[in-house]
Amino acid sequence: MRSPGKSISGWYGGFLLQLWQVLWLHLQGFLQGTYKQLHHGPYLKKWREEWLRRLLEIQVDINKNGPEEFANLELITLPELRNIRRIWVFDKHEFEDSLPRIYEEVTGKKFEDPEWVGSEAFRKEEWDILREVVDELYHEEELAFEMAYSLIDIENQASSLNKRKGITDSLEECIKRTFYKDEDDATKYYMDRVIRKKELGGKYNPLVLDSRYDYLNVEDDEDEDEIE
Repeated sequence: MRSPGKSISGWYGGFLLQLWQVLWLHLQGFLQGTYKQLHHGPYLKKWREEWLRRLLEIQVDINKNGPEEFANLELITLPELRNIRRIWVFDKHEFEDSLPRIYEEVTGKKFEDPEWVGSEAFRKEEWDILREVVDELYHEEELAFEMAYSLIDIENQASSLNKRKGITDSLEECIKRTFYKDEDDATKYYMDRVIRKKELGGKYNPLVLDSRYDYLNVEDDEDEDEIE
């Protein structure tokens, strides 16, 4: 994404700088933390999509209502959008392929991507069915849907490209990343693992067990009790 022009400043500029991190961030999502809390990792799918929608809405607004010289201004180019699409679908296994739909809903234009070759087996219809089934069976498991669609897509990609080498490792990494029930469950798992390393004399990050900010959590709990 290119930097906004000098005439676009203030809120637009700050928004675009934050958006760059949101749309392109595709970290592995492994657990890390300090002060008895986890570091939040990759942005959730719904927020990446929301930020992209907002960016495109700003672009459309500038094109229609801004100065004449901004009539064809692109805050994010088609090649950049195509790259983001590939990250979301192939790297993050989101075979729903939502980016073209968001683009068309906001701009009213068809999303042009002539070199695109997506999955023939799994698309939005299969995505919606899978979500419905997972929500019904595992509605309390926040990461169950991500695990399900990721495992399916990893297997599908390997089969489609006839690349079976390393698939076991990929499946194992996916399960390790998504088998937690929720953030509290992931935090407990991570803390227990660090404590075991400490007790066994292994290498660990002492900041993970640092208690200096425990009082913040206590105050939050008390506030919640008062509200109830």
